[in-house]
Amino acid sequence: MSTRRRAEALGALALVSFGASAADRQSLDDAWWTGPLLAAGAATLPQGRVLVQPYVFDVIRTGASRTHGYRSLTYLLYGVTDKLTAGIIPGSTELQLSDLTLHAQYRLSQFREGGWLPATSIAIQHSLPVGEQRTTVALRSQYYLWMPNGRILRTRFHVSHADAATRDVIALNSSWEYSVTRNWVFALDFVYQHDDNKGSDSAWRFGVAPAIEYNWSRSVGVIVGARWYVAGRNSNATVTPMAAINLLF
Repeated sequence: MSTRRRAEALGALALVSFGASAADRQSLDDAWWTGPLLAAGAATLPQGRVLVQPYVFDVIRTGASRTHGYRSLTYLLYGVTDKLTAGIIPGSTELQLSDLTLHAQYRLSQFREGGWLPATSIAIQHSLPVGEQRTTVALRSQYYLWMPNGRILRTRFHVSHADAATRDVIALNSSWEYSVTRNWVFALDFVYQHDDNKGSDSAWRFGVAPAIEYNWSRSVGVIVGARWYVAGRNSNATVTPMAAINLLF
């Protein structure tokens, strides 16, 4: 048996083990996604397609002195080839440009139904000297599981390292999206972040981000939720309501 046939057999066995027969399983074409709040996709855009995804959020520091930080972030990405996506990510604070990031993502592998290999990619981001200059390298993966009732659970896992002038940041992010119906999706992110502050003590924090997605079509969707960081070492607890629109052209 060839290596490819072995992989397909193992993937089929994994699907059957979740309790749903092939006839009862939701098809990938029937599942529409906007994406979770925090974990970006490991798949790249098809060549010639454009993704516009604006985010708005309010970083609320809890505690005795509550503060608000209104911000926005917009992904403007283009499929250069089927394996390479590039673009820019402008960010703003209270309607003023605070950050401009160049983005490039190259797909290393593609998920195929019945196979065991997830979609994986490597992403590189570099901020221009508008805000804090930094370079981020991330490894991203994405996989699909079929639940006992046949509905799809999409999973993502990211690990990234950001090198900035004042700190180094390592982040781990695991996300889960459950396709309740073709239109409605429940999303949940778990994130751990460790900051190695140059010239001061290091810090860490852990967060969760539940959200609800509604997708009008495969190309248009919206997500609303909140990210909650618990108080960790040398970091304050924050609650961040967030919303985003996904537009694929």
